[in-house]
Amino acid sequence: MKTKFKLLISLLFLFIICAELSGQNSFAEVKKMNCVDFKTGKFEVVDTSLNHHIIFERNKDFQIEKNQNSGAVTKCKVKWINNCTYVLTYLETEEKQAQEFIGKTLTVTITKIEGVKYYFDAFLNGNEIKISHYVTKLN
Repeated sequence: MKTKFKLLISLLFLFIICAELSGQNSFAEVKKMNCVDFKTGKFEVVDTSLNHHIIFERNKDFQIEKNQNSGAVTKCKVKWINNCTYVLTYLETEEKQAQEFIGKTLTVTITKIEGVKYYFDAFLNGNEIKISHYVTKLN
């Protein structure tokens, strides 16, 4: 009986370690994230209504996006206005329908943070057109 109990405890411990390593219990549960935590890293945006699935990496100067459906890559310059607001300037894109955005800016404000997700409002070139969605941090 003791052997089975020890085996069960060992398996439970192993399961917990594997869950931690695989991201089941994300680092956001350990540390409450804030806007600064989203300045760099790898991120994902999924919008099923528009059939968009974008994975992007952002460093302090640039954001490189890859459309997971088409394979097209877009490069943007990043300028942080404050800890929760940044401006993307579109530099180049392989997306044919997005060529008109080259040189234009998208101002993004992080409005809410839940775990590894941030919700945002974005305005293209200061226009009245507002985009609201969320981004998930992958690492």
